[in-house]
Amino acid sequence: MEFSVYTLPSLISAILLIGLAGYTLYFKMNARGAKIFSALMLCGGLWALNYSLSLSSVEFATKVFWMNLAQIGPDFSSPLWIVMVKAYTGQPTWLNRKQCCALFILPVITTILMWTNDFHHLLRRAVFPVEIAEGVNYVGISRGPWFWVEVAYAYLLFASALFILVRFARRQQEAKNAKVNTLILSLLIPLFSNFLDIISLNPLKPYGATSIFFSLSGLVLVWGLFRQRLFDLAPIASEKVVESMVDGVVVIDEEGFIVDFNQSAQALIWPDEIREHILGRNSEKEFLKWVKYPQQYEARHFSGSPVLLPEVENRHNQYFTISISALFEQSGRYIGQVTIFHDITSLHETNERLQSQLDENKALQAQLAEQAMRDPLTGCFNRRVLSDTLPIELARARREGYPISIVMLDIDHFKTINDTYGHAAGDQTLQVLGNILRTAFREGDHVYRMGGEEFLVILPGVEAATAALRLNHLRETVENIQLPFEGLSVHITLSIGISVYPNNGATLDDLINKADKALYKAKDAGRNRVFCFEESQIRI
Repeated sequence: MEFSVYTLPSLISAILLIGLAGYTLYFKMNARGAKIFSALMLCGGLWALNYSLSLSSVEFATKVFWMNLAQIGPDFSSPLWIVMVKAYTGQPTWLNRKQCCALFILPVITTILMWTNDFHHLLRRAVFPVEIAEGVNYVGISRGPWFWVEVAYAYLLFASALFILVRFARRQQEAKNAKVNTLILSLLIPLFSNFLDIISLNPLKPYGATSIFFSLSGLVLVWGLFRQRLFDLAPIASEKVVESMVDGVVVIDEEGFIVDFNQSAQALIWPDEIREHILGRNSEKEFLKWVKYPQQYEARHFSGSPVLLPEVENRHNQYFTISISALFEQSGRYIGQVTIFHDITSLHETNERLQSQLDENKALQAQLAEQAMRDPLTGCFNRRVLSDTLPIELARARREGYPISIVMLDIDHFKTINDTYGHAAGDQTLQVLGNILRTAFREGDHVYRMGGEEFLVILPGVEAATAALRLNHLRETVENIQLPFEGLSVHITLSIGISVYPNNGATLDDLINKADKALYKAKDAGRNRVFCFEESQIRI
């Protein structure tokens, strides 16, 4: 080995490119595309290093050996560029992992042909030393047919990578475009140098021109790595995530104009419009249909209540929430905002169904509670409710000092009605009497069916004499009613007994017992009359 000044450019390029590969693997290994980027830099580094060793070798066979090793770098760099662009942009979508691996088949064939060239000369017809200076020469080649296959393939891949990047850049915002432009520039630099080599117009060819230009490409990428944070978030990471989101995402610039949106946003907000017609619209005018937008776009966050999407043709009403996040440069300058429309139509409809079901359940519970309190035949309160309400009424009367009349009433000769007309007539009689009782008294009075043909009425604030008059009026009303049943008329009368708190007792059992005794006094006296449980026995 004899190192000279001619080997320094390639050697410096090798150190730079291998160092960049190592740095990326160590510090950015988890970033999308970082491993592929490192492999690309490593190819360039090995290319430059082996070319430097080839220049430094004395024996020509050794020069050819190092030159062959160096050639592996450019052969594999072209498919690596495609793979890295795919990782960075997500394009083309049809290029999957297996197809990416297939891109390396031709470079592998080229490498095999290179090491077996002495047997077929498909890649190189001949190799020969070319002197640069006294004692310094490089390996010149006479190109074989496979060389042009290799070159055509490499340029096809480079051109494809450029096309993908340029097309991708056209759809990005300015901040993302800067990163894509950095990649485009780093790809063009070595491509331009290699093209000059192909047409034999590169004055730096003896020094390993392509590897030197590759190092310049590496410097551009270093600048992008540190200045633009090239791998902190690859565009594919944002584009794919945004496009795959169910939520509608709309990007708005600092002046309030719509600059980007995903497919979900278009389906939710502009289902029948063309993308190009939406871009550039004033967002405030667009969204004021649904929500009062903040006057100051600089507000970092805004969340609104559910908003109803207006009717659009062939669509049902949709509900969604809106959240806004402002975007700022590193310097703190406001550059726009991201507005996210979260469709909550299903949730809203589910909540409405649940609320409807809840209301039905409450109504059913109230109905069941009412049914539990009522006698199903007459609609009057049942005996269980009496044991709950009468003690409360007695406590209130005791506290406020007013009387309560307890009324027991019974249908006279009810068994005869059942025996004569049948139980259906008896049930109908009870239903009619129940309706009369429930409408004959005040709102604060309570009517209970005690069982069979026996009823009880609580009259708060009513003394015995008043109660007797009112109950006698009820008795007369019932006596004058003819109940039709299957072409016949059923006539009924009532026997009624009254006890009064506090004159006749202070407990539930005492008052009911004495009202019952008064009832049987009325029956013993000939029925169809009202008796009060008093020492002086009021009889009507």
